[in-house]
Amino acid sequence: MFKFLSHRNFILSLAFILGLSCPQLAEWTKSLTIPALALVMTVSIVQIPTRQILNWQSLVKPLAVGVLFNYLFLGSLLLISSRWFIMSEAIRVGMILVASAPPGIAVIPFTSLLGGNLILSLLALFGTYLSAFLIMPGLLFLLTGAEGFPISRLFLALVELIILPVLFSRLLLFKDFYKSVLAWKGTIVNWGFFVVIFTVIGLNQKNFLAQPDILIKISLIALITAFLGFILLNTILKKMGINQQDRISMILLGTIKNSGFAAAIALTLFDRMTSIPAAIISAVYAFYMIWLGGKEEKKLKISKKKYSYNYKNIKEEKK
Repeated sequence: MFKFLSHRNFILSLAFILGLSCPQLAEWTKSLTIPALALVMTVSIVQIPTRQILNWQSLVKPLAVGVLFNYLFLGSLLLISSRWFIMSEAIRVGMILVASAPPGIAVIPFTSLLGGNLILSLLALFGTYLSAFLIMPGLLFLLTGAEGFPISRLFLALVELIILPVLFSRLLLFKDFYKSVLAWKGTIVNWGFFVVIFTVIGLNQKNFLAQPDILIKISLIALITAFLGFILLNTILKKMGINQQDRISMILLGTIKNSGFAAAIALTLFDRMTSIPAAIISAVYAFYMIWLGGKEEKKLKISKKKYSYNYKNIKEEKK
């Protein structure tokens, strides 16, 4: 009867609607966003064998993949687009912060849901967060002249969103706790993203309604880099002969930025106006996640049809 309460598209759409209609509640949930993301990360990687996570000798390739897709591809697209469409200096600085940010944590759960290479995504995420210690302050200084980047915030994000979830996911392996977690994995991921999306939309509701021209321009940039970026990367990588698992990981790394972290840095170094691009892009990512969820459901329907077809053939052969 209440199956819709675990349906991803319903949950994410509800988060968006409630964020716009009940923004005052977002003040209560903003302290829950980091724990919610950490929880999503934990349950998403619980199935990765520990020996693969500890194989840091293989970090070089994922690091190169993360830098290539997250910074050279997605970061460049964001910078070029903002140069063309954005006139306001504060908004342009906000776009630079988003472009220099590491990938979003959503890369991990959606790699798992879409059947991507989970270990590649995890190591690439870790590698790009390490490289962000140089890239974020360097790019920010080069393009804006800003000094005094809060390295401690980046280190804290690395610990809270990657290192601690990896450690907690290993603890869940004791006494087969992970089996119970896996039964609720989809629900935990969906409602974890509900908290994040609702909070981001709610906290920035006034900014969205007060500046429609900026909203339209940044939304257009985000839509192009996310949706068209997905289609473009999928086409190119398929023609290059990249297998589907690696392709999914690379596409997600090349279409999702940690815009929430970029907003936090904007508020630390600049002002609320500078955080608007990250907030709008986070909102567009809500639609992107709904779209990705639809692709997952389509994939599941196809696999069910194949399974049903194969089972039917086996029964006929037995006759």
